[in-house]
Amino acid sequence: MKQIGALRPALSRHLLKARNLAAVWAGYSAAGAQCLIVSGEADTTGAIRDYAALLPGATVTVFRLHARPGTLAGRIALRGRGGGPAIPGDELRGLGPAALRRVSRQAARAAEALDHAGAGDLRIDTDDRSPHEVAARIRALWSPWSTSEELPQ
Repeated sequence: MKQIGALRPALSRHLLKARNLAAVWAGYSAAGAQCLIVSGEADTTGAIRDYAALLPGATVTVFRLHARPGTLAGRIALRGRGGGPAIPGDELRGLGPAALRRVSRQAARAAEALDHAGAGDLRIDTDDRSPHEVAARIRALWSPWSTSEELPQ
């Protein structure tokens, strides 16, 4: 989602991202897509409301991706070294070890807060899973024909 909302200086970007996502979805929908998986931060009820309001007629399901603190630290350190997925404008790339440790601690605290708040419709553990496996898990759990009783907690 950062790529559809790149803006400097970093202002509140959720509304910009929501508008851009609506335009992206319109294109995919016109081409026949029935589902679009988007990865990004939507860490408040207001942000999720902004996205949903600009996607009329779409069913929005929020899957919260979760990783243990050690996994987060490893992924953040990898990105700091320039590894992992190529993310244009990656703010972690090139940060020193102390800064990366701070980011890791912040990410772990944010994950814990989301856990306590019960954020999202479904929680997906991403430890020991590749991005392709996570996407496959989301596709397996979500379908327009599923009921909440069929979905694991």
